[in-house]
Amino acid sequence: MKIFVPNKLNSPFRWILITITGGIIFIGGLTYKITKTSTLKNNLNNISSTAQRENLIINIKANGVLEPVESIDIGPKYPGRLVQLVTKQGEKVKQGQILAFMERAEIRTEGKIADAKYNQSLAEMEAARIRIPSEIQQAQAQFIKAEARLEEIKTKLEQASKRSPKKIEELKKELVLSQSNLQLATSKMKRGEELLQEGIVNQNDFDKLVNDYHKATTIFLKNKTFLKQITNSQNLEINQLRQKVLQSKAEVTEAKIIVDERKKIAKNEFSRLESLINLSKAQLEQVVIKFEDTAIRSPYDGLVVKQYAKPGEFINPISASLNSVISLAKGLKVIAEIPEIDINKVQENQLVTITSDVYPGELFQGKVTRIFSKHIPADNVKVFKVSIQLITGQNKLSPETGLKIAFLEKRIPNALTIPNNTIITKEGKVGVLLINEFNKPEFQSVVLGKILNNKTQILSGLNPEDILLVNSFKQVNNI
Repeated sequence: MKIFVPNKLNSPFRWILITITGGIIFIGGLTYKITKTSTLKNNLNNISSTAQRENLIINIKANGVLEPVESIDIGPKYPGRLVQLVTKQGEKVKQGQILAFMERAEIRTEGKIADAKYNQSLAEMEAARIRIPSEIQQAQAQFIKAEARLEEIKTKLEQASKRSPKKIEELKKELVLSQSNLQLATSKMKRGEELLQEGIVNQNDFDKLVNDYHKATTIFLKNKTFLKQITNSQNLEINQLRQKVLQSKAEVTEAKIIVDERKKIAKNEFSRLESLINLSKAQLEQVVIKFEDTAIRSPYDGLVVKQYAKPGEFINPISASLNSVISLAKGLKVIAEIPEIDINKVQENQLVTITSDVYPGELFQGKVTRIFSKHIPADNVKVFKVSIQLITGQNKLSPETGLKIAFLEKRIPNALTIPNNTIITKEGKVGVLLINEFNKPEFQSVVLGKILNNKTQILSGLNPEDILLVNSFKQVNNI
């Protein structure tokens, strides 16, 4: 019979011991793991935060002061003494409203002299309008009369020229006839003388022939002389008429020259008088404008912001010391100072509400028109100046008035935000320490948006419910 001798390997106690020992180790390890995990979770709860979706509201407040949009110094155009101020600092004025009066007595005297010269030039023109046409009319009458006289002489010349040849022709015929009769009487007388010598005719008959000869001779000589006289007379008349025609033509030409010259003189005279009227009128208008300029008027609707001179003081527009009476502001704007931490919450065209202690309980509206990029130090805090256009309150609020500005809320719905203390910088990049799936922190770069108090908007790089490690190196080292 075989006797079983137990050894270390097939001893039941050994197996029981191994089994008990293994169980204890497993339970201990499991317990340690559970305890370690619970501790880690408790530690993460204390040093982590979560990215969350929420509706953001941007709303900031600041102090502001009213300043003119544009301001000019207003003074007289001409040197003079200030007589009266009819406005005061802080008063709103309308375009064209009188602000002050300068001394005007001397200019008033200049105006009277200029007015007298102007009226005198008008009187001279009126007299010329009566005198000059009459003189031209008289010259034209002389011209017409000269032309009529010329036509009359021309007619006489024409008539004389027509009448003379006809009469002369008749006289010539009579002369020829008387010459023929003379020749016949001469022939008869010679024949009678011969017959008388021959005794054919008696002395009485011969004397009769001689008498006929003398008659014929007388008639011939008379006709010849008369023809010569008529011819000379007709030629003289025609020559005289021709001379008169030439003289009359000269008179007509002279009369025409006088008319043209008188018209030219009249034109020049009227031009001279018109120039004199225009000059005297311009001088009068200049004095009137100068007189009106002694009343200093507002060039536009505005606000009197400063007074430089008092009544009685001498103002000189080209003087370096006192050349203006008042300073006038055109339009108002609000200048607000925004801390650097809030400047990213402000943008152009953003609406604002404005309040003033001068008008308690009353709200005015405005709109952001410009954000100045240059920051200025104020109490060791960097601030940015913001220009705000007034929508309401232009006619109420005054420059240098202290104001409180409330930038109207801007809502950003469903924005992803994280606490500011989770943001870190690594190697020049902005990001966070993101707890990964192994419960280990790792760097994750992000794009930041608006910063609101203790929160910052995340534009990209994270998802909702991401767990982030807060920015505490002591706490990180304990993980």
